Amino acid sequence: FSASLKMGPIPVFGGIMLHGILELPAAVINASLSLTLGGEMARRGSSAADVDTYALANEFAYHPVVKLLLIIIVLLLLVAGVVEGHVTELFLKSFLLPRFGW
Repeated sequence: FSASLKMGPIPVFGGIMLHGILELPAAVINASLSLTLGGEMARRGSSAADVDTYALANEFAYHPVVKLLLIIIVLLLLVAGVVEGHVTELFLKSFLLPRFGW
């Protein structure tokens, strides 16, 4: 934390931005899928007793669009992990930090 205060906001933002560009769409897609499933549960019944949640979750999970979106989420997070673990460090060491006197 103290090193990030000494660097200033631009190198820190540059390091976060590299993998954040991939993580934010994955989070938005995940949230939209969750809200869609919750909305479908609310539409089908007024209480949890009225809805067969297991059957609804299975129906929802095996829909082709949901499968595709889940694959996209997993791939985005895997690539973001590789970028965060390897590319961000190289980017900071070779480009940003020397420009800001580090």
